[in-house]
Amino acid sequence: MRLEQINIQGKAYYGLAIPYDKALIIKAKHLEGKWHPSLKLWLFKHSPAIRIALTHQFAIGEDASKTKTRSQVPPAYLDQLERRRYSPNTIKTYVSLFEQFLTHFSEVRPNELTDAHVAEFQTYLVKEKKVSTSSQNQYINAIKFYFEKVLGREKGYYHIERPIKEFRLPKVLTE
Repeated sequence: MRLEQINIQGKAYYGLAIPYDKALIIKAKHLEGKWHPSLKLWLFKHSPAIRIALTHQFAIGEDASKTKTRSQVPPAYLDQLERRRYSPNTIKTYVSLFEQFLTHFSEVRPNELTDAHVAEFQTYLVKEKKVSTSSQNQYINAIKFYFEKVLGREKGYYHIERPIKEFRLPKVLTE
């Protein structure tokens, strides 16, 4: 697989060369790719969100075995992050964290996830993954973004408990 930047009639695109495989073609169509027969490439709009999605979905620059088990983040999630002009680093973080949430509940469609799923995932993060409170808050923000900005749920529609901020003593004390 090969990903490259292409300019066609003054517009920037990502061109993706993939082998002929029905599963890969479905992924390309899911990310709103268009087949360009003369270039023999799938074309995607040029944006940080699409670049991240292509990297994740097609294992570009990663070990292919890692990406096979990943859930697909809905394209609307990526579109909303981009429209709201989130930074590329925030987009990458949110996509990664939200993918982990979706993978944890792979048997449930993303739009059918509820407060109970979020609470269960939080318990998993705290008890099994033992994430820090700041990481737990990042997971919550990525999930809240999907519920509020993509699905259009009201802020008070679901209850997500925030962790209490950790208090740590300084390692070095001054005189």
